[in-house]
Amino acid sequence: MNYKLLVVFLIVALMVVSPTMVGLVADGQALENGGDNNLDKSNIPDITVELYITSTGEIKQMSLEEYVCGVLLAEVPSFYEKETLKAMAVAARSYCMRRIQNEEKKIEHISADMCDDYSHCLGYISVEDALELWGESNINYYYSTIEQAVDETRGEVISYNGGIADTVFHASSCGVTECAENVWGFEIPYLVSVHSPEPNIEKIVEYSPEEMRILFEKNGVLCALGGEPQEWIECIKKNNNNRVEEIKISGVKITGRRAREIFGLSSASFDVNYIDGKFRFKTIGSGHGVGLSMAGANCMAQDGVGYRDILLHYYSGTKLILFSE
Repeated sequence: MNYKLLVVFLIVALMVVSPTMVGLVADGQALENGGDNNLDKSNIPDITVELYITSTGEIKQMSLEEYVCGVLLAEVPSFYEKETLKAMAVAARSYCMRRIQNEEKKIEHISADMCDDYSHCLGYISVEDALELWGESNINYYYSTIEQAVDETRGEVISYNGGIADTVFHASSCGVTECAENVWGFEIPYLVSVHSPEPNIEKIVEYSPEEMRILFEKNGVLCALGGEPQEWIECIKKNNNNRVEEIKISGVKITGRRAREIFGLSSASFDVNYIDGKFRFKTIGSGHGVGLSMAGANCMAQDGVGYRDILLHYYSGTKLILFSE
């Protein structure tokens, strides 16, 4: 067979079998590092994590791998693919190890390494609490799958430029992730916008004009909400990633991030309309949008993409290493 014809045939076959993989190759994000599955894990040190439990005020000590299991139990939906669990295990381990190595002990959690508040660190739930909440029949199989995913990735972390990367993640995106600079105001080379192959997850929140006034007052926003409510929303400015950069309400400019906080929105990817006497916010995605999208990662896993390729897609220019290196 002619060589050029063979190449064309292989490309077409890939597009039919795995559109996601074709997208990865096109984006230049296919696995470049960490392709060896036989990593020598004989010298991985035992790491102890100090975890501040916000509900009780106590600090618990546990192994790093036990901590990662608890993070996955709290953060990842039970029906997600095993490769997604493995990707999340590496992301959670990296997030924690970065803070341990940098000694980023925060006064908010009494100088422990981490806390169990997902809005501040990462969510965490112990297997004992999970059993009490959801019952033995629901937890046993899921937890054993989590343990296996954590064990199979033991010691693996994401590295960038000689240090452990800040592997932030979110629940779902809007087809494309956000760069760190657009959310936190500073650039992080490996936290840039990338394609995220996932369906749009929409959520609608509605507020009456009076509820809008209360929200502004509660959040310290000085805004004269006079005249007709349908005229309050003057304009919405979005960036190239379909997330709101700025919204102008009755002459007051508010960033998309701040609007998300004020109105309790799932993400900064939203539209708002005044319908039937209420302001209707329709959001796409959930979370800040930076780093790995769990929903996107799961779609990739369903399409046969391995956890290492998933990680190197969402954390651009990084590599997978053992933290004993």
